[in-house]
Amino acid sequence: QVYEVLQREAGVFRIGRDGSVIHPRVAGAGPLTARLLILGERPGPNEMRERAPMVGKTGEVVFRYLGRRFEGVLTRETQAPLLDALNARITNVRCYLDEDETEAQAAEGYVACSEHLQAEFDSLTEARTVLCVGGDAAYAVLGRGDITKLHGTVWTRREAEAVSATRAATVGCPGLRLPPRVHTVVCSYHPAFAMRGFPRAWPLIGRAIQRAKWWAGRESGPERRFMLNLRPPGA
Repeated sequence: QVYEVLQREAGVFRIGRDGSVIHPRVAGAGPLTARLLILGERPGPNEMRERAPMVGKTGEVVFRYLGRRFEGVLTRETQAPLLDALNARITNVRCYLDEDETEAQAAEGYVACSEHLQAEFDSLTEARTVLCVGGDAAYAVLGRGDITKLHGTVWTRREAEAVSATRAATVGCPGLRLPPRVHTVVCSYHPAFAMRGFPRAWPLIGRAIQRAKWWAGRESGPERRFMLNLRPPGA
């Protein structure tokens, strides 16, 4: 019910204590029954124009590594059948773009966006895997944004929740609560990292995306008796 309200109000996004600051809002795209949830960082100019996440170069890269090629320009209309075929949903940590906002406004925007995003997460009852594309996405879920260390890692739900709880205890700000049936979280470099002069990252990004797709097709995540991605106490 909450998410249905958010969808009806998807045209605008209000922040500020009095709700006076209004931005065009980019809502998530793809079926609510998706098994793979792709979490990006923030919309760019293309996404703001189309009002759809990942319709620029980043989206083209993600779809290519997921095994879906397309002709022409990626738009909201051309993206929809690709997401349906992949049984995937795409959304962003930030649901609007404002390059002129102050640091305080940016912080307030992150908090407000996280409320919308949590409602969306809660509505995705069939999702099995979350792919965090970029450091901001990893930070929103795990409370850690050092993507150079996190890239390519695969986290069980138990591990992800443990890291998020540690963040909550240390900085008083918990990460997002995972969709109810998610069992695996995968982290990847953002494609923009490779585009900006680090071409050696392309195969790494491809492997991380394909890894997330593989886990999304399974009913249970990695079976581990220890916290593989966590440093041992005192290390």
